[in-house]
Amino acid sequence: PEGTRIRHGSQPSLQSGFAGIYKLLGLEVVPVAVDSGPLYHRLWKRPGTITYKIGDPIPAGLPRQEIESRVHAAINALNQ
Repeated sequence: PEGTRIRHGSQPSLQSGFAGIYKLLGLEVVPVAVDSGPLYHRLWKRPGTITYKIGDPIPAGLPRQEIESRVHAAINALNQ
């Protein structure tokens, strides 16, 4: 939902379309964090291990402000 790779420790806002897709599909959201930043760039790639961290599902049907807040917090907590 952030829409791009970011520097570790950054906390950009979520893309506006995220809440619309969430509401339209009516499905729970599973937050995922990927730490590929130090190893992968558009122009170069470095050897190493990329880790995916998967959070607890967030239920469907929450109001926009709440789902955005919970997903943002969950992704940032996984990056700690």
